[in-house]
Amino acid sequence: MSKLTCLSGFNARRRSSGSGSGTIGIDSILGSEAGIGNDRFCALRVTMPENGTITKLTAYLNDNTAGGFSCKGMVFSHDGPGEGDAPNYPEDLLTSGSAVAIPDSFGWVDLPVTSEYVADATPIWIAFVCNGSIRFKYQLSAWADNAFNYNAENSYSTPTDANDSGNRYDNGGLSIYATYTI
Repeated sequence: MSKLTCLSGFNARRRSSGSGSGTIGIDSILGSEAGIGNDRFCALRVTMPENGTITKLTAYLNDNTAGGFSCKGMVFSHDGPGEGDAPNYPEDLLTSGSAVAIPDSFGWVDLPVTSEYVADATPIWIAFVCNGSIRFKYQLSAWADNAFNYNAENSYSTPTDANDSGNRYDNGGLSIYATYTI
């Protein structure tokens, strides 16, 4: 894959209005497309902009085979002392959610997760794991605030801690964001 410039509207962090709820991640439809299969996951590293409780993830996904496949949302801790430090992979599973059917054409899909409190300035990985062939949108760029990991192994039926597998890009994005409450 070659490096690409980021698209306009590429939102990596957004704070809440100070009360209620906010989002963190990328709420733009990015320009490149790829796929993953059964028991594989994709993740985006983000840093919480304030104290909050993650309640759901939303990802731009497609079941292009019309196979009736589904995904589950997951949140992982960050393996490393801070952003940009090796080994820079998802680590411990903090929370996951129930299965959600993926549409036959691209669209934003809500992936509920069991609520998880995350402190301000904490790097985490927001992710999804699938039970079949799912397509997603991503972008590689010179923007260095996030990392993106895809095609990593994990169990769809019983999500577990990450195992440092898959392809990792230090300067990339994935069309996924988390909603949190304050």
